[in-house]
Amino acid sequence: MVIKDEPGNCCIFPVHNYILNLLKGVFRLSKVPGISEYGCGRDFRFTFGVYCMDLGKSGIDECLEKIIGKAGSLLVSYSGGIDSTLLAVIAREVLGDKMSCCLVKTSFMPESEYLSAINIAEELRLPLETVSIDLLNIPDVCKNSRERCYFCKKALSEVLLNHARSLGFNHVADGTNASEIEGYRPGYTAGCEAGILHPFVECGITKQDIVRMSERFGLPNAKKPPSPCLATRIPYGTEITEDKIGRIEKTEDCLRRLGFEYFRVRDHGDIARIEVSGGEMKNILEFRDEITEEFQKAGYLYTTLDLEDFSGGNFDRKYLRRI
Repeated sequence: MVIKDEPGNCCIFPVHNYILNLLKGVFRLSKVPGISEYGCGRDFRFTFGVYCMDLGKSGIDECLEKIIGKAGSLLVSYSGGIDSTLLAVIAREVLGDKMSCCLVKTSFMPESEYLSAINIAEELRLPLETVSIDLLNIPDVCKNSRERCYFCKKALSEVLLNHARSLGFNHVADGTNASEIEGYRPGYTAGCEAGILHPFVECGITKQDIVRMSERFGLPNAKKPPSPCLATRIPYGTEITEDKIGRIEKTEDCLRRLGFEYFRVRDHGDIARIEVSGGEMKNILEFRDEITEEFQKAGYLYTTLDLEDFSGGNFDRKYLRRI
């Protein structure tokens, strides 16, 4: 069991099922699988797993400082999102000039996100390195099987590790958190196999914790919506091409310019399917003509609106239900 005591201590210890059930009735407990001994305490891997009981904040900070400090020197895989930005800021506090950030530019990353990431790093005065990789030249990525994220993360990890070695850094870490490792996570698996460190996972830190900590640090992107790579808009089994990625980027830029925040454009060949949050759905029809025109310019014959509310990971959930 992980105690996240803010302010207080952070430790992991086994707990009997009977006691666990009693605690569940009193405290908010969340299951955190697979925590290793690299971090605060030891995971005894009892059959009931590891649970987090959230009592405060500074225990989280102490856990992160211990893990990051143990690394000695660190290259942070940075994207400009809330997770990697928070990790970079904490790593800088702990390691000083023995850390840097690396932004990997790919064709799956919108230009607007790339520029935003650079601006955020400049605002926070984070040391930033940029490298690039052409994922469209990797057949196992472009054929877009359900293992796509594994092959993509494997390639990205190799680029990051090579760059870390060139800078003389011992390790590479990313902002994967404990909320993201449940279920089928091929990208996380590839990162683990490559030796990428996951400090937030090691400390049992969830997405909710990261949002709260980012607000506490006053980070400029604390309320920034998640923006996974553009390849996630294309159904599994459908080849990823430069044309598809380009039209997805153009149409999502259109929606962003119109003021929408929580949305995705899903690519189904000639059909674009817009997913948008329930609170913003009523506004779509106000811009119907402009949206239709821009989507047709981008290459879609038909523009449709999904009547379900937008939610991240939709493709994965529906794929699993189907199989």
